[in-house]
Amino acid sequence: MKVVLIRHFKVDFPWKKFYTSTDFTKACNMYDTSQITDERKINNCCGNIYISKLIRTELTSKNLNLKSNVLKTSLLDEIRMEPLFYSPVPLPTLLWMILGRLGWILNFKNINEGIIKSKARVKDFVELIVKNGEDVTVVGHGLYFTLLMSELKTYNFSGQFKPKYFKNGEMRIFNN
Repeated sequence: MKVVLIRHFKVDFPWKKFYTSTDFTKACNMYDTSQITDERKINNCCGNIYISKLIRTELTSKNLNLKSNVLKTSLLDEIRMEPLFYSPVPLPTLLWMILGRLGWILNFKNINEGIIKSKARVKDFVELIVKNGEDVTVVGHGLYFTLLMSELKTYNFSGQFKPKYFKNGEMRIFNN
């Protein structure tokens, strides 16, 4: 079984340097509905193509040499960035992102999906594709792919596991 992972193309969204917590949430939502900046063709896709419900994976999938079905699933959705606390004072965007991921890692109550729920969602997706036993292409998101690669290891897949971080438009192939 072959699993081809492709991180979505770069998103056309200009992040500001500072946000209040409310404005940071709005910016994350705008990022989620923004267009992509790349339009190059990608080959080496195989089987059904799974994408998240976010527009950037759908737009990226249109650049694949499609020979199969494109299947949307919320199991592949981005691990959302959320502010860890309310602040009417603008803080640096990088700080919001770091604190949001810290809250995710520590499973803070005010974060909608902590790492435990994210890992369970990734496990559900891997179980789905392994159960079907077919070659697949997955267009997804960076942090999600980090968790996905860890789960693929538990199913004895081989492939390029390092570096953990995927660049936009990067493709990696895993085999079982």
